[in-house]
Amino acid sequence: MNTLDTNVFTFYVCPHLTGKIIDNILLVNKHYNAVVKADMKHLYSLFWRTEEGSGRFKYIYKDWRQEGEQLCWHENGQLSCKYFYKEGKQEGEQLEWYENGQLQYKDFYKDGKEEGKQFQWWDNGQLYYKKFYKKGIMEGVQSYRYPNGKLRCKQKYKKGRLIDADYR
Repeated sequence: MNTLDTNVFTFYVCPHLTGKIIDNILLVNKHYNAVVKADMKHLYSLFWRTEEGSGRFKYIYKDWRQEGEQLCWHENGQLSCKYFYKEGKQEGEQLEWYENGQLQYKDFYKDGKEEGKQFQWWDNGQLYYKKFYKKGIMEGVQSYRYPNGKLRCKQKYKKGRLIDADYR
């Protein structure tokens, strides 16, 4: 990867990265403790951000787009996210966790759009919401709960439009 390729990578794929290539490894500026192994079509990156409150990231790129399993960790080493990409679009199950290890989100994507059931939990483990999507558009009954588990509201959607709501 030459300097021009590095500039393309840092401008279009990871605009927050700057640095130079040494032995096919991109060394990043002082704001990040990061190393990116790269070639023209396949990039493997593992970032350790130095800013407070951030953790590590492992991203894989193919043909300049995210591809396959993408992972993130909290500063304490606990897994923070597990995403899947196909040709640069989110695909399949997407997961996020709180720093205490409790699951926070469980979403499903097809061709980069929400599809099917989507869940979020409070940090105490109680369900916060359950939503349903069809091709990225809300459909059917959506429910939201308080941290104690008590139902907060139900909403009914048809083709992305709210048609009924019951708030408590």
